[in-house]
Amino acid sequence: MTLPVSTAVLFYSDSGVADPFVLDSATSGVLDSDVLDGITPVDITADVYAIRVDRGRSRWLDDFQAGTCSISLDNRTRTYDPTGGGTYSTDIVPGKRFRVTTGGTPIFDGTSDDWDIAYSLGGDSVASVVISDAFSDLGHTILTETATTSQLSSDRLTTILDRSDVGFPVAPRDIATGVTTLQADTIADGTDVASYAQLIARTEGGRLFIAGDGDLTFRNRYETQTVAGALKFADDGTGVPYYGIQVAVGSELLFNRALVTRVGGTQQTGDNLTSQDTYGVRTLEYGNLLFNSDTDSNNFAEYLVARYGTPEVRISQIDINLHALDATQAGNVIGTELGDVIQVVYTPPGGGTAIDRYAVVDRISHEIGPQMHNVVFGLSKTVQAFTLDSAQFGVLDSDTPLGY
Repeated sequence: MTLPVSTAVLFYSDSGVADPFVLDSATSGVLDSDVLDGITPVDITADVYAIRVDRGRSRWLDDFQAGTCSISLDNRTRTYDPTGGGTYSTDIVPGKRFRVTTGGTPIFDGTSDDWDIAYSLGGDSVASVVISDAFSDLGHTILTETATTSQLSSDRLTTILDRSDVGFPVAPRDIATGVTTLQADTIADGTDVASYAQLIARTEGGRLFIAGDGDLTFRNRYETQTVAGALKFADDGTGVPYYGIQVAVGSELLFNRALVTRVGGTQQTGDNLTSQDTYGVRTLEYGNLLFNSDTDSNNFAEYLVARYGTPEVRISQIDINLHALDATQAGNVIGTELGDVIQVVYTPPGGGTAIDRYAVVDRISHEIGPQMHNVVFGLSKTVQAFTLDSAQFGVLDSDTPLGY
C-alpha cells in the first residue's frame, strides 16, 4: 500500500550531540534549529513497532490535560537496554525528548516519563516508553505566594511563564491576546503552574493546551466562536472521508442554571427558565474565577445557560483512516489542531436528510502501526455565536447564544 504521508520518530539522545553552532554553515548554522541546543535528533523510526498519541480533553467543560504518547520499540539487539551497553543504553532515563511527525508535521513533542523493557525466553525484546508534553512539567512546577496586578488574561499567563522559578522558554509559546481583564490576585503558595494557567483559561473562556509541535498554546474566547474555514468531513464524497462516527443525545451537557463566583465576589446566577420548565433544574457551578467584576461573572453565567440549556444531536467523535486519503486530505487532517472547528456531514441509515453539524475538536488521538494510521477526533458542540444573515447561526429565537 502506498502511504499518503509517513510518520517519523525523532529521539533527542545523548548520542545526537551536535557540532557547535557555526555561522554560515548549511547544517550547523541554521537559526531556530536544534543545533543551538547542542542536540541533533536521531531518527529511530526503523525500530518503531507502534505509536499511540492522546491529546485534549473529554468535553468542553473540562480543562485540557497533559498529552501523552507511548512508543514500542524493537529491542532485540538491546539497543534500548539500560544494562546492555547498546547505542542508546545511557538514554533510557526520564526527561529525554521525543518528537513524532507525520508528513513532516509534528503530532507530538514531549519528554520521557517511564521506560519498560520486556524480554521473552525466545530472544524477543520490546522497549516501551511513555512520553508527556510540557503540561506535565508545568504541573510539577510550584509557585510561591505572589501578588499580581489587574491585567489581560494573556498578559497574566505570560507573566507567570516568565517568572524565574518557572522559566518556561519563550520560543515554544503561541499566546493569543486575551479579551478578559483579570482582577489583581494573590497566588497561594504551593500552587502549581498548570493549575493556575488553566484557571486563567477557564476565566477567559478560551483554550490552553500543548500543541502537536510542543508549543504552549492559548486561544481567547473569540477565536473559538467562528466556523470560517472549517475543514469538511463527509460520507457522501463532498469532504474528507471517515470510517466511523458517534452521535450523542444526552444530559451530560444539559445545564439550565449556572452559579458563577469570582475571587472576592458575590455568586451570580444565570437561569434558563424555559429549559427548567421542560427538563427540571440542572445546575453547573464555577467558583474562584478571576473576573474583574461581578458583572463579568453574571455575563458568563448567562452565556452558559444559553449554550447548554437545550439538548441536541451532537456528533461526539469521528474516526479517520489516514491511509485511505490522498496526500492533500491527509495533510489537512494532520494539520487540524485542538480547538479547530470542523464540519461533519453524515447520512443516517435508511436515507433521509443528512445530518450537517459544525463541531469543535476537543481531543485528538493517533494509533499508528505497520501500514496503519487511524486518527480520532473527539468533538463538542461548536461555540459559534449568533451571526447575522447566517442560515444556520442567524435564526432568531433559536438555541444559538449571543456572543460572549
